[in-house]
Parts: sequence; C-alpha cells; structure tokens
Amino acid sequence: GCFGDAGFITSDDGEWMARARTLAQGGQQERNYAVSAGHNSRGDELQAAILNCKLAHLDEWNDRRRKLAGLYRQCLSLHGLRFQNIPDGSESVFHLFVVRHPQRNALRAYLRERGIETLIHYPEAVHLQPAFCQTGQGALPEAERAAAEVLSLPLHPCLSESQAEVVADAVNEFAAVRA
Repeated sequence: GCFGDAGFITSDDGEWMARARTLAQGGQQERNYAVSAGHNSRGDELQAAILNCKLAHLDEWNDRRRKLAGLYRQCLSLHGLRFQNIPDGSESVFHLFVVRHPQRNALRAYLRERGIETLIHYPEAVHLQPAFCQTGQGALPEAERAAAEVLSLPLHPCLSESQAEVVADAVNEFAAVRA
C-alpha cells in the first residue's frame, strides 16, 4: 500500500506485536543484541506518512473489494473455475481475487491476448522450492495442484464494475474457444 517497500501490522495481542517488532528489527529486542533471526523491515517516515493517509480509506476500499469480488462470483461461470473458500463467520477483504482452473496457463494466455493482466501468486509449492525442499514431488499433492491452478484476477478499489464485467466475460468466453 505504499510507494516503496513498507507496510504495517496491527493487533491487540501484545505478545504477538512484541515478536513482530523483534523480527522487523533484525531479531533485536534491544540495539545490537539479536535474540532471533529477523529482517530489516522498518519503513521510513515517508512511507509511514503515506500509509497514515491511506488508512482513512481502508474500510471504504475493503468494502469496494468485497463488492467487486461479489460481482465476480456472480458473473463468472466458466466450467471448472473454483473460488477461494471463505469460512462461515469470516469475511475476506479480497486483497487478491484468486481462482483455480485446471487450464490456468491457457486461461491466462487467453486473457493476456485480450489485454487483461493476471498474476500467479506462489507458482510453485513451497515444499518444492530449494530453501524448503524437505520432501519431494508428490509429497503434498493438493499444494502442488493448487500451485499449478491458481490465478489472481484484477481486483483493486479503482476497478470499475464494467471493467470487472469485461474480465468476467473474457473468462467465461474462454470455454467457447477451448471447445
């Protein structure tokens, strides 16, 4: 949400926040004394000022994302397309609108040809990446399937309903060209 690398964390759990601060300070609870591995994740004052201004719009933007996600769910009818599951009693802010489709790469190429950009978040299952390679291919089949099928459709507070409908129409048209 910034104009650089920054963000913020909020919580009413004091213990959890203390841990987050330690991790963001390179694992240091006090200057030059690291108690765990961490990162330098401190944002500068300019990024903090930008986030502070944007915070006033957060509820409005989250409501907008929910509305657009509802429109997508209502309009998308492509056979085999799966939506993320929102557990009962929970509410998503739809930071991303992630769908799954067994022909994800072909669908993505089809949308790109129509000027619709999509993203693939987490294109490879974590357990298959070199840093975490504890198990081999096939050890977590659902994670591997998800990594091969997930696709993030355009979703942001400035997206218009008509733009979302264009995306949905293009996704739905994909079935006709694949038949």
